[in-house]
Amino acid sequence: MIIKAQLRNKQEQILPHRCDIVCVVELPRDEFSDFQCDLLKDRSFITELLPELQTDEKDVLPCMLVLEEGSSDGILVDPQGYSYARYSAYVSGARQMAAPERIRRFQNDLRVLSKAEVDIICAKHTLWMHDLGGEQADFRKCCLRDIDLSNRDLVNAMFDGSQLNNVTLDKTDISYASFIGATLRNCEASGFTAHSADFKNAGIYDCDMSCSFFEGCNLTDATIADSNLTEVNMENCCLENTRFIGNEDYRFETTECSTDEEEWESEQAPPNMTI
Repeated sequence: MIIKAQLRNKQEQILPHRCDIVCVVELPRDEFSDFQCDLLKDRSFITELLPELQTDEKDVLPCMLVLEEGSSDGILVDPQGYSYARYSAYVSGARQMAAPERIRRFQNDLRVLSKAEVDIICAKHTLWMHDLGGEQADFRKCCLRDIDLSNRDLVNAMFDGSQLNNVTLDKTDISYASFIGATLRNCEASGFTAHSADFKNAGIYDCDMSCSFFEGCNLTDATIADSNLTEVNMENCCLENTRFIGNEDYRFETTECSTDEEEWESEQAPPNMTI
């Protein structure tokens, strides 16, 4: 029988701690290997999960279990409020401790969301939009792949730093949503509404955006490449350093647009009221 273990030289005694596995994370093999070889490096997935590392148990350490994709082993981590693995231990056979539905998947420091997780986030957002509780949809630094978000009301949702791959957004309302630094690839987004959304530093590649409404959006430093922009309305947008690549065959409306973000933002702000 062969297992992996970290043995220490001439230990006088072993005093194990009581640990509560509060959350479970799975990383792709290459990222797990990088994590395992550099435990003192700050990791965004640790930062994201820090608020959850709480326990009501006395003399118990709230920990996260980091699993390797395709492996039964993992690393137990107690970050102690930091963004790196301040305390850690290799655990052979760790996967059997975690129910599959508890495992959160991350890739390139992005949390990979399942369809069920996305549906729950959207349902809570609907309640939040109608002042019935719930919470604002937060997809920041998440990876959404092969997800259908068509005909949804995602007004004011947060997608900063996210990656959307092969996501359907047909006829979805993402007005006032934030996509700062987000990447959209191979997405179907025909007829969607993005009034006053923020796409600063975003990348849109190989997407069908036809008949969509971008009026009043901030597209500063954004890249839109090889995408269908037929009958797209981009009136009153900020297009400072916006790059349009391979979209020459499509006609889209860009009247009243600005190429100066500071000037454009000042024009969007409501006038000061004086009495």
